[in-house]
Amino acid sequence: MKYLILSLSLAFALSTQAQNLAGAQVSFDSDRDNAGIGFKGVFALTNSLSFSPDINYFFRRSDFVTVNTDLHLDLAKGNNLKFYGLGGLHFGTFRNITNRSGFLGFNRNADVNLGVNLGLGAQLFTKENFRLFTEGKYIISELDRFVLSVGMLFSL
Repeated sequence: MKYLILSLSLAFALSTQAQNLAGAQVSFDSDRDNAGIGFKGVFALTNSLSFSPDINYFFRRSDFVTVNTDLHLDLAKGNNLKFYGLGGLHFGTFRNITNRSGFLGFNRNADVNLGVNLGLGAQLFTKENFRLFTEGKYIISELDRFVLSVGMLFSL
């Protein structure tokens, strides 16, 4: 958790003059046939590079939380549309159902999953302060899987 806070602080410090976005998403996990909800931020580092942390809570089959820190590299921009490649780090943990004594019910006995994200995404500019997005990423880890996310972002 402290690494996520440090990453967010660094992103805010580097992008004080750039456009920052935050919003919500719905994600679908292919390996576990699971759906989840989450929050996402996009912080511009340069004109074509952005830092994007997100956190997701998957609830359908088992309690599973993921935290991803990705870099977005713009591949193509057009009228009201942007395509980008993404890559980054993945952290996931399953909640231990029998003993929920830790932070949000996650304790030291919870199964931890570390990996790398690779994928593509697109943003649709509908209004000046509002964007729709979709991302598809393959997570390379002990639980290899494809995750599709759709959501909306607002300017900060």
